[in-house]
Amino acid sequence: GGGRRPRLDYLEHVLVPLEMYNDACYCALNALGRRHLYREIECEAFLCVEEMAKMCARRLYVHFKVLASYSLLSGTYKDHLPPSDVPAVNASQGALSSRAVEVLLRLGHCNILGQTFQFTREVCGRIQHLIRKSLKYAVLRYEAAGLSASIELSLLIENTRLAHSLLCEAGAQLVDFDAIWNKVNQATDLTSFSSRLVKVTLVELTVDLWPNTVYHHASSAFLRPPSTFVPPHTRDEERAALRAFEAKNLLEPDDMAMLLFGNKPLSRALCPPPSQSDKDAVVFTPRHASALIAVLGHESIPPLLQHCQQRGVDMMRGMVIPYIQKVRE
Repeated sequence: GGGRRPRLDYLEHVLVPLEMYNDACYCALNALGRRHLYREIECEAFLCVEEMAKMCARRLYVHFKVLASYSLLSGTYKDHLPPSDVPAVNASQGALSSRAVEVLLRLGHCNILGQTFQFTREVCGRIQHLIRKSLKYAVLRYEAAGLSASIELSLLIENTRLAHSLLCEAGAQLVDFDAIWNKVNQATDLTSFSSRLVKVTLVELTVDLWPNTVYHHASSAFLRPPSTFVPPHTRDEERAALRAFEAKNLLEPDDMAMLLFGNKPLSRALCPPPSQSDKDAVVFTPRHASALIAVLGHESIPPLLQHCQQRGVDMMRGMVIPYIQKVRE
């Protein structure tokens, strides 16, 4: 009929099957008298609880990352998606029921084989690890791509911040987001360039943007000219670090989408891949600058500009002026 479609994913009952381990252990000891069998069942039960906590943390994290992505889209998400992606996004909206979220984040503990497990604390700890991993992945992608990835970096950080906030509102006991972010960013004092992102941005501005681009007034963007004074910034070490992270952490098909914006359609909607011409030529626009300021904070801009100015003076004295003098001779 035309009734509501039954929900098949009852994640709030995920721990109910664990009761069979209690029965199995009772049977192994009292009916069969096999202690070694009891030990095997016990090990399997504990492994099962651990895998369930891992699975629940992943499902919860993806659920709230998707909700955060919706809030970042202007208008309805259908305005930003091709028609082929809409069914997948519609399906992800009802991935978890409010009942499942409430149970998993407020369950507290569970008892199995006479032992108490702080199940919710274990789930929240794994969610916190995923948040830290998402932020680290965002930073590595920025380091490997340069200033042109500053928009993606800003969106990823804001998305993860919103997901963290929504999780806390739902009952998750998590460490403050700024504490997690500062640890990933290795931030202590912006004015001394001890922040990881400030250091990377300073290198990008002085080693790549300043010597290797020209400002195009009509498009209000820094573009790469056909030739430059210095060799292009290759970022080989940064790209190797990104590949190593992906090889270690992106083991499942959807791991990348989970760490980015929750799923692939929303990742394409929020941060569509640039065209080949833009990828080759466009380096920095006002939108990139706004995103970078949002990430670094206004207080980091004066010291960055000061160092860039000094770098420009050094380049004029060490490269441009000697070159002009040589041409005149």
